[in-house]
Amino acid sequence: MKKNLFKLLSMALVVCMVLSLGGTAFADDLTSGDKSKVQWSGTDIDYTPGDGEVNIQWVNEGVSINNDTDNDASITVNGNVTQSGSGTMTYVVAVYSESFGTGESSIVVNGNVKAENVNGPSYGVYTDSQDGNASSEINGNVDASSTDGGVCAVYLGTREAGSAKAQLNGDATAASTNNEAYAVCVNANGDGEVNAEISGDATAASTKFKAYAVWVSLHNNSKVNAEISGDATATSTEDDAYAVYVEGYDNSETNVQVQGSASAEGKDYVAGIYVEGYGESTSNVTVGGDVSSSGDGACVYFDTNTAKINLVIGGTLKNSSEYEQEAPLYVAACWDNEEDEKNLGVTVWQIEPSQNGDYLLCENYGDLDEETVANAILSAINYIIKTNDEEGKSSLEGVTEVAGYQTAHEGDTVTVRAAEGYTLNSVKNDGKEIELVKQADGSYTLFVPVGGGVNLILDLSAIVAENPE
Repeated sequence: MKKNLFKLLSMALVVCMVLSLGGTAFADDLTSGDKSKVQWSGTDIDYTPGDGEVNIQWVNEGVSINNDTDNDASITVNGNVTQSGSGTMTYVVAVYSESFGTGESSIVVNGNVKAENVNGPSYGVYTDSQDGNASSEINGNVDASSTDGGVCAVYLGTREAGSAKAQLNGDATAASTNNEAYAVCVNANGDGEVNAEISGDATAASTKFKAYAVWVSLHNNSKVNAEISGDATATSTEDDAYAVYVEGYDNSETNVQVQGSASAEGKDYVAGIYVEGYGESTSNVTVGGDVSSSGDGACVYFDTNTAKINLVIGGTLKNSSEYEQEAPLYVAACWDNEEDEKNLGVTVWQIEPSQNGDYLLCENYGDLDEETVANAILSAINYIIKTNDEEGKSSLEGVTEVAGYQTAHEGDTVTVRAAEGYTLNSVKNDGKEIELVKQADGSYTLFVPVGGGVNLILDLSAIVAENPE
């Protein structure tokens, strides 16, 4: 089984400021070695740096809250935050918001965040909660890098019933030379909930180790909502690469949405989308554009009796690998009967066959033979039927709405006809060649081809009523 299990980098984070109530505002940029004036907006603060100044030269965190009380704590930085490590620093974190108690920890940075290190890990924004609420809002880009250490641009975690939220109005970028790189990393446990909103791209790159644009691991009733408004891109020169990587266990629920495209380039194990699901978990991954990789386009491992996985791809699913064991869609599971396929949902506009001509490869560890399982999966794929009509001048018949798309299965008959008051002059498909048959009533019919790819260009005109004499 092409299964890649690994442990997230362990972190023994030291906290530099403990706040229980009130807030802090930094007026200027924060950079390692600087002493920045602090203007306190709150009145009840358990800990205050001496003389109203904070010196971040000798600590690992740039801006940090570790709130273990029932009260709220907040920091606002009206500028950029840069945290740089030297050879003696084991790790660096530019923005660190954590809540151990039931209170809220909140950090807002109205600028860019940058974390850079040499020998140890580097974290741009680290948001973590146990019982309370921890949040980070960055109105700029987040960049994290390290030569030898693991890198994570945006990290979110929960351990019990707390919540963690990160809102980034910019790009998340992670780069490491000799270790792993994560642009967005989520590790949720307990009954906690994580929400991540990235308005830009999520990009991870590593030279010698693994790269993950979006990495999610959930356990024990946890829930994650992650939305990337741009593209998710992962590249590794010598190791694994995943644009979207999800592990769901124990009644967890994952919702990952990439509005742009998801792409991964690397060696060994590579996938545009990789999902593992076990133990009553639900994993929903949506990509608005294309999904591509130099390995598997989308790779799924799951327990068909307990887990549910839904993949929605608004564009083309494809891979560029020459290996016979990799395909645009790869599924490994345990099917004992054909009904087990109901827990796997695949909605896609088009699947391009691999260089070996495969649309799907599957491994089955149950009673059914793999050819039967493959046919069941392929026949259940929802292919998106697109048209250029955005004004309701036409209608489609023989389609079913799935995830907001009009879809049909391979071999289904789809009919397109003009709405009342319009004439359908002609229809052609933008892309692969599809036979379109004009009917006596002026409508057109087609059979959904293998791999989908229906994008109808309709020539419609309004019917002009004749003037009565």
